[in-house]
Parts: sequence; structure tokens; C-alpha cells
Amino acid sequence: MRKILSTHDLRVLHIVEYLHLHEQPSVSEICRFFNITSKTLRTDINFINEYCMPLHITTHNFDGIFLDIPQNYTVEYLYETILSNSTEFKIIETVFFDETHTVDSLAEKLYLSTSTVRRLIKRINKALVSEDFSISLTPLKIVGNETNICNFIIYYISEKYTGRKKPFSRIQLNVLDKMFISATKSNGHTVNFPQIEKLRIWIMVIIIRLQNGNHTDVYTPFSEDVDLSALENPLFKNLFKLTFKVELTDEVIFRLFYPFINENFAVNQETLTSMVQKKAEVAEKVTALRTLLDNIALKMNIPQPNQNEVLLNLYNISIFQYGKPYILYNRYQYFVDSIEKDYPEFIAVFKEELSKSNLGELETHTINSFAYTIFTNWQNLMLELEKLAPKMSVGLFFNTDVEHMRMLKDKITYLFNNNLESTIIMDLSLKSFTKHAQKYDIVLTNITGLHVNNVPVFCVPVFPTTKDWVVIHNYYEKNIKTSPK
Repeated sequence: MRKILSTHDLRVLHIVEYLHLHEQPSVSEICRFFNITSKTLRTDINFINEYCMPLHITTHNFDGIFLDIPQNYTVEYLYETILSNSTEFKIIETVFFDETHTVDSLAEKLYLSTSTVRRLIKRINKALVSEDFSISLTPLKIVGNETNICNFIIYYISEKYTGRKKPFSRIQLNVLDKMFISATKSNGHTVNFPQIEKLRIWIMVIIIRLQNGNHTDVYTPFSEDVDLSALENPLFKNLFKLTFKVELTDEVIFRLFYPFINENFAVNQETLTSMVQKKAEVAEKVTALRTLLDNIALKMNIPQPNQNEVLLNLYNISIFQYGKPYILYNRYQYFVDSIEKDYPEFIAVFKEELSKSNLGELETHTINSFAYTIFTNWQNLMLELEKLAPKMSVGLFFNTDVEHMRMLKDKITYLFNNNLESTIIMDLSLKSFTKHAQKYDIVLTNITGLHVNNVPVFCVPVFPTTKDWVVIHNYYEKNIKTSPK
């Protein structure tokens, strides 16, 4: 939902993203790319350095512009900062948490004029047309498709409050944690930190919508495989009502846990098998997903040690799509793009087989979710892909001794896990060496000024430094591993 951002905030976001993807571009290059003046760029850089600390942009006249990200941060912090400083998103968040505001009181709270608030809400609503909800002025509240509203706010809070204190009280979160632990324990599951963080936000967003009187008519039977007895405890129901001012009825439980307790959700493999036998549409989808996995495995010639686990997660994802899973930072797209750089053949096969499957036309964010799930859930997939990676042949030609070159050969095997196949060149003359060196991808030597036609020569000390190995690794990644076959 970048179109909600102001022109300035969007440009700032694009500048940092550009610097993150391009190594030290020049001022003129950035100005040409974004069609801005150097004065505007300097102003934007000053803004970024002030509001996005500790991310910092340094400008060098000769070396270009450099984005410095501390080792305990990532570029994701940029999106958190942009959301925190965006007036448009402040309006959405304020209205979501407090529906008692009027346009006047909202303007006062955000230190804006009422005319500015009205203008911004009009612009926000224009951007939200595709999401099927909007901000009404009388009364001042978010209205429209309830599922889309919750999905939007959930991902907004997830991106804005990454690694920070969430906008909920400690007491509320403690009660939710008791709920999660009891419910998952009675169903034979455990929850980890990422899962409980997502659940906290999910449930709190829905609770706040319920507190504000926003309901939905969507209600289907609970899955027979889900045990909700832990939530029927009178003491817990009283605690829930006391904490959230909401009755914990069956309808409320359904709203809170809809993705996990509706009859289309597969709690485990046994549930999915039973659903396949009873529901033709589930059987059709599972067959299509299994065929997708089988075809990928066949084309890539890799085993599937845990196909059922991957299949279960893919199926649940296929029914658990309620809109785009991001606001500004498309994490799954970034993941897929990164994987494609390292394993282009795998992503190409995945996309080809997906396009030929019986899963129908899928949106880009769903395709990315599938790719992420397959790559992270498929046991030993990365190890298998590494085995398939092309090898780079390295000729070792040093003026030291054979024992020294054997040591370097062992070092290369250790560092590059057999992706580099090194050979000691035993020629007795430079003329003979130059002829035989043609069969290698690169030559590693300590002899300065050595030249071989069409073969890169890397000159290193008798014991190469970490920097030397990094240069060789980067050459392999760029020119051998990901080069077209």
C-alpha cells in the first residue's frame, strides 16, 4: 500500500531501497534515476539521516553515496521508520484504535488542520479502493470488508512494531498467551516465538474491532479435529471479559481463530487425508499441489523426505489468503528474488510447473508464499541444490613447493565445500603452463603479472587473506554458479 504514502515519503523509501540494491552509486546517477535535483537529494538524505537513525547515508564526491546499516539492523528498519513518520498511516492507526474521534479532535491530536485531515482522508480512501474498505467521516471509523480491514491492520502493526513494544498492554498480552498455550496444548501442539508474536497481533486486532462494535456475518462450523475445551473454562471466560470487555462466545472464538478452526483448515496430516476423502474440491487441490512437488523433484532430481509436511502447509496457505501479506515491505518477494539469484534453475522450474498446474491463476503474493513455503519447509532442499551447483575448476601454480599447494588445495576444499575443484599445475615452464592453464576456469598464483588468455588469474600471497577468498567466492557466485547453462 505504498500509494498511501506522501510523495516525499515514497521518494525517501525508494532512495534507500535503491542504495541498498546498488553499491555506492553517484549523486548524478541517483538524480537522473529519480528525476530530482541534487538539492532535493541532499534534503532527502538529511531527512533520512535524522529520522532513520542508526541507518546512515554518507556522500563522497569520488566514491559515490554509501548506505551504512549497523550489523544489528537490516533494511527492514527503514519500513518501520517510514510507517512511524507517515501522517497518512498515523491517521489510519489513530482511527483504528479510537473510533470516538471527530475530524476536529483527530486534527488536534495529530497537530493538523481539519481541512488537511479531510484532504488526507480523501486521498487515503482513494488508495484503499482496491482493498474494499475506507475511512468514513461521520462517524469517523474504518468501514468496509471486515476481513480486509483486519488483514491490513495486522500487517501494518507487524511492519511498524517490528522488534518494538506492541501497542497493546502487558496484561492483555499475558491473557492472550494463556489462551494460546492452553488451546495449543489441548490440541497437541507447541508454539514458538514467531508464531506467538503473529497470533498476538492477529487476535488483538480482531478484539479491537469487536470492542468497537464491528462484526461479521461469516460463521461456519468448527473443525471436528479442534479441541476448544480449554476456552470453555468459566474462570478463563471471566478473565477474558474482564480484560477485553468482550464476551467469549462461540461466535467470538470463531472470529478470533477463524483460520485455524474453520472446517476447511487441516490441523494435521490425518485431518487432511480425511478431508480429501470427503471433499472433492480438497482432493482436487491436494492432487494439484502434490503433482507440483513431484514435478519439481523429478526435474531437479532431488528427494522429498517430508512431502506430506510440505503438502499440508501448502494446502493451508492456499485457503489462508486474505489479501497481500505486507504493507510496504514485501518480505516474501525479497526472499524469492534473493533465492533466484543463488538458485535460478530451481525458481525457474518452480514457476514453470506452477504455471502448468491445476491450481488456477494465482496472485503474485500467493506465488511468493508458495515459493517461500516450499523452500523453507522442504527438508534438506538447500543442501540438495548445493550438490547440483556447477563446479569451478581452479589451477594452482605457485613458485613455492608442492606441499604448500597441497595445503592450499585442502583449504579450498574446506572453504568451498567441493564447489571448487582445485588442481596443482605441475608444468616446469611458463610457456607450458600458459598452454595447459586454458582448461581451468581460473588460475590461483603468487606470481605477479602472470597472464593467461581468456582465463582470469588471481594473484594472492602465499597464504591468502579472508579478503582474497571473498573475491574468489564472489567470482564463483557471479560467473559460475548463477551463469546460464
